[in-house]
Amino acid sequence: MASSVATLPVADALLRDAYGRKMNATNELYVLPVDTPEHTRLELQHEVFTLQVGLYFRPDVVERILAPRPAGSPPPTVIDIGTGSGIWAIEMAKKFPHVQVVGIDLARPNVSQKVPPNCRFECRDINNGLKNLTEAPFDVVHVRCVSPGIADYRDFLKDEVLAILRPGGVFLSIEGDIQTFNEFKEPIIARNEGEPAQGNVGMTLYHRITELLQEMGDVWTETGKEVQWAALGPWPPELSEKERYIAELMRQNLFNIVRAYLPMRLSAGHDPGEVKKLVEQIDDELSSMRGKTWTRFIGAWGIKKSE
Repeated sequence: MASSVATLPVADALLRDAYGRKMNATNELYVLPVDTPEHTRLELQHEVFTLQVGLYFRPDVVERILAPRPAGSPPPTVIDIGTGSGIWAIEMAKKFPHVQVVGIDLARPNVSQKVPPNCRFECRDINNGLKNLTEAPFDVVHVRCVSPGIADYRDFLKDEVLAILRPGGVFLSIEGDIQTFNEFKEPIIARNEGEPAQGNVGMTLYHRITELLQEMGDVWTETGKEVQWAALGPWPPELSEKERYIAELMRQNLFNIVRAYLPMRLSAGHDPGEVKKLVEQIDDELSSMRGKTWTRFIGAWGIKKSE
C-alpha cells in the first residue's frame, strides 16, 4: 500500500474559521482546533506520552500481535482513531514496517515528515461508523484523547471497536483528565458550585473506560488500567531530570490548550474581556508556579477474546 495524505478530501470542505483558528466543520462535539498550532501541541503531548509509557501500553501483547507473519498471510493491521498530526501512526509504521497502519481524524493531518509506505490517512467522523475500512479487522485499535468528539463512548466500544477488532487483538486508549489536582493530588473544583459539567456522554466517561470494557462481559480475556501523573511545571523538588522535563512539557501544553479552547468559549458567547482576563490569570499561575498542580493521564486496554 502506498502512503497517502493526497487522497483525503479537500481540506477547505472539512474546515471552518473561528476566531483565528481552523475548526472541523463536520462534528459539533469536538471543539478544539484542527490546525497546525493544535497539531504542534498534540506532538508535544505525544512526547509526554512516549516519555512516560512508550508508544503503547502492554508492549508484550502489542509486539506479539504485530509480529511478522508467514509469507502469503495478510499483514497485521493497526488503526489510530483521532490521529491528529499523524505522529503516532507514522511512528508505528516506522517501528513495524511489515504492518499496515491507517490514521483517521476529522481533518487532514499536518504531516511534517515523510509518511512511510505502509501508512495512510483518511478523514471521517467516527460517530458515523468504522466498519467499512479497507484494512479491517484490525489487530490494534488505538484511541488517544478523542472522548470529547464521541457522542456515546459505551456505544463506540460496543458497536465500533468490538466490530473492527480482530479476535485476539488489543484495544488501547489514553485520555487526559480534564480535572486538575492540587499538590496533594486532590481534585481542584474548576467550576462554580451548581454549574453543570459540560460535554457529552463520552466526555463524562473518559476516566471509566476500563470499567466500560468490563461491563461488556466476557468478550475480553483481559482488561487493564494505568494512571500516569505529571506535574504542571517543575515545581516538586523531588522530581528526577526526566520528570522535570515532562513537567515543563506539560506546562507548555497547558499554555497552548488554554488558547485552543478560546474559539469554543467565544463562540458560546463568553465576554472577550473576561476570557482574556482568564487566560492572563492562568498564564501568570503557570509562569510563577504558585499553584502547585498535578494532572494525570488514564490508560486503558482490553484484549479481545479469541474465537
